[in-house]
Amino acid sequence: MACNIPEECKLDLWAKVIIAKNTQTDEPILGSFDEYGEPVPYNLVVTGLDTDEYVECVDDFKIVYGDSTVSESFICTSKVILTITFTGHFWVKTNKGFKTVTQVFTFTKTIPVNEFIKLDGTPLTSCEFKANVDQSKAVVCNYEVAYINVLQKVLPDQQTIQIIITATIIDKLGKYRDVIVYGVIEDLGCKDPCCCP
Repeated sequence: MACNIPEECKLDLWAKVIIAKNTQTDEPILGSFDEYGEPVPYNLVVTGLDTDEYVECVDDFKIVYGDSTVSESFICTSKVILTITFTGHFWVKTNKGFKTVTQVFTFTKTIPVNEFIKLDGTPLTSCEFKANVDQSKAVVCNYEVAYINVLQKVLPDQQTIQIIITATIIDKLGKYRDVIVYGVIEDLGCKDPCCCP
């Protein structure tokens, strides 16, 4: 028996359809590693220490960023440049208590288009990129301290921590499209999305 769906239950949505995505795991977003795997850490400076106070460790940290601090630009149809500006909050334990260090950082990554993978598991081509992509969205998660080293105190009121932080970065490419769905929106008064006789 045919199912006659009322027109008021037919929804025309404007939605972003994901075409392909790229996932970078264990990606250094602060500091880096060289081609041989040796650490090239960022020097995080802890200031305001007493003369007899020294850093023991980084007790905890948090990375904060928002949609307004993530930008992407396309180089023709060959590359995507991802830029993430984030704030790092570090809780540093000393022999006399805790210090906090807050600093703004910028991470930039250039990703070739063919490193974006479509839903069928194949690489995105330049032609497909040109025809199907006009939007992008990046998600950063799974932050970890991959390397840390507290340097010997040199100045009486500050000390340096060498640190590398890695994360998983998922970059999604897509395009806004019309999508027809059938459902119920209460304020339209549609009680039954499928009114069968």
